[in-house]
Amino acid sequence: MKEVAKFIFDIEKCIGCGNCVIACVMENKLTFLNSWRFVFEINEKRIKNYPFYFLSLSCHHCNNALCMKVCPTKAIKKRKDGITILNKNKCIGCKICIEYCPFNAIIWNLEEKVAEKCNFCHHLIDKGLEPACVTNCPTTALKFDLSAFIENSYIKKIPGFSIPAIDKYEPNIYFVNPVSKKLNKFLIKNLLYLNELQ
Repeated sequence: MKEVAKFIFDIEKCIGCGNCVIACVMENKLTFLNSWRFVFEINEKRIKNYPFYFLSLSCHHCNNALCMKVCPTKAIKKRKDGITILNKNKCIGCKICIEYCPFNAIIWNLEEKVAEKCNFCHHLIDKGLEPACVTNCPTTALKFDLSAFIENSYIKKIPGFSIPAIDKYEPNIYFVNPVSKKLNKFLIKNLLYLNELQ
């Protein structure tokens, strides 16, 4: 198996501080309106007896990236390590990639009139460093992994991130199986319903 860049996220550690978003904006010289990473609240309405937690999400650098297939100018390319790069210089602003991304991970830069997305901070990875969002996570809820193996404790679907497209496009984000047996059992039992609580 070849090495593939992936994000690992632990919902039991994330406190929703937004440091990952700030780090993304600062490192890539973005604005908060054009951030490539977002923190979502699951069960924001605090429905009784249902868990509340955060999800920190960006582009997932899918193994079968649909955005790359539909781009008419081939502005989106995949590196050998699985990182998907969007070349703004080749983008013609057609927004097709934004429309077709099943995870809504590609944003529109209103000022430059081009599409943008997470580039996994490949300029840092190439230097042996980790992505800015990972480095600046104070609770280590967000991690970076470049190994060819997947831990048995990692899962692909979690309430708030369990759409059918996961099996088809194979996003490179994994979730740490909750340590809490009660939470783990609850999430599995209420997987479909909790998706509606976002």
